[in-house]
Amino acid sequence: MNSPHAPHAAIALLAHRIPFVSPNPIPSPPSQESLNPTLPFVTVTYAQSLDGFIALPDRRPLTISCSESFAMTHVMRTMHDAILVGVGTVLGDDPRLTSREDILGVEGVAAVKRARGEPDGAGLHHPRPVVVDSTLTKFPYQTSRLMGHPRGKPIVLTTTRYSQERRTTLESLGVEVVVCADSRDGADGDTAQVDLSDGFCKLHAHFGIRTIMVEGGARIIGSLLRRRKSSTDKSEQLVAPQLVVVTVAPTFVGNGVKVIELTGESKVVGGSEGLVQLADVEYRQFGRDMVVVAGVKMS
Repeated sequence: MNSPHAPHAAIALLAHRIPFVSPNPIPSPPSQESLNPTLPFVTVTYAQSLDGFIALPDRRPLTISCSESFAMTHVMRTMHDAILVGVGTVLGDDPRLTSREDILGVEGVAAVKRARGEPDGAGLHHPRPVVVDSTLTKFPYQTSRLMGHPRGKPIVLTTTRYSQERRTTLESLGVEVVVCADSRDGADGDTAQVDLSDGFCKLHAHFGIRTIMVEGGARIIGSLLRRRKSSTDKSEQLVAPQLVVVTVAPTFVGNGVKVIELTGESKVVGGSEGLVQLADVEYRQFGRDMVVVAGVKMS
């Protein structure tokens, strides 16, 4: 059973750290000076076991969060304009990516609406779903529950290597396909991946998306936790999330997928070379889980 206090605790913990916790019709032009003029505010969030695993060896998701921390995640969804996952997460989990009233409870929903400055009769805010699929060959458009999302059809970020036939099909179904620059991450060899900095800029510019919650999968989260420069921004600013929220469940898995897989040179230098560094760290217990909330040092 969900604790009725969990949504209130989540609001108290997160509302002062995430901008635009207010009614936000999209599209709307970015106007807050506190945010980068081209990049939205990005929150990375995930749940892991005590030994650091976020998925099973076959990349199927782990269900390890307790009801209280799960409610916190749904409060976070109401605080963001969009929610982003990789196509592997869609294939493996078929997520709804909505803010669920049954998870928050009556009191939780009321608390969220007060935090957003919305009247009691207003519907619960849902983030716009965004899927990263570098070739469009995997998105299960015929069966995905995302196609019935209350905010409309998902936005799909892809690269120039997309399948034209699949793009035509997706667009005929109302999916908005956004072509982004390629990013060749060393962890992925020569495989072209979506340049997330370019994707974030286009989500901000074309859809008015000012805050993005990144929920997975491991490759996308791991990419954002590595310090690197934008390949498309002339200012060469650091591409990193502004907020990291990690739920640690008191359970051991033993084997599976981790967010950061250290190989080669990374092991030699001790593992932390090239990874983002955290600041303003807070710890809160939600039920049996421990939640770590931290900003990211940008220099």
